[in-house]
Amino acid sequence: MRLGNSANSFLILRSEQLGLDRKWTILAYALYNAVASLASMPAGAASDRFGRRNVLMVGFGIYAASYAGLGAASAAWMVWPLFALYGLFPALTDGVGKAMAVDTAGKAGRATAIGIYSMVMGVTQIAASYIGGVLWDKVDSQATFYFGAALAALSVLLLFALLPSRIKSR
Repeated sequence: MRLGNSANSFLILRSEQLGLDRKWTILAYALYNAVASLASMPAGAASDRFGRRNVLMVGFGIYAASYAGLGAASAAWMVWPLFALYGLFPALTDGVGKAMAVDTAGKAGRATAIGIYSMVMGVTQIAASYIGGVLWDKVDSQATFYFGAALAALSVLLLFALLPSRIKSR
């Protein structure tokens, strides 16, 4: 999925492309961050209660919906609900992904697992941003978002098919 998670600067570019004034774009991005911050703790509690895989699936599903929405958006007002929705994505995936890395680390150790996880996330975001930029320049801006949405939807299917619903925590 992370190969479809390009830099958030594409969100800002898209909102301006849709006609949102720069000052409102900054406020919309602040809304995204506020939602992500406020929802992070309940998302962590949900992963403890309902399982990491299930919360990650919801998070990737929200990513797919918000990115598909940003690809399809045709008016500036649409940025607001889509940025708010997109804020749930990091809340539901960032901490939960690290927790799952620790849960599945085995004898590797917690710090090693988080280090490897963070490295993979960083490298794939560089690749995703490159792919997103190429799609933006060579196809159109919407392709960047549709590509991310498609990979997120595929991730939901793969999580469902390949991971057990519950992984024992350490």
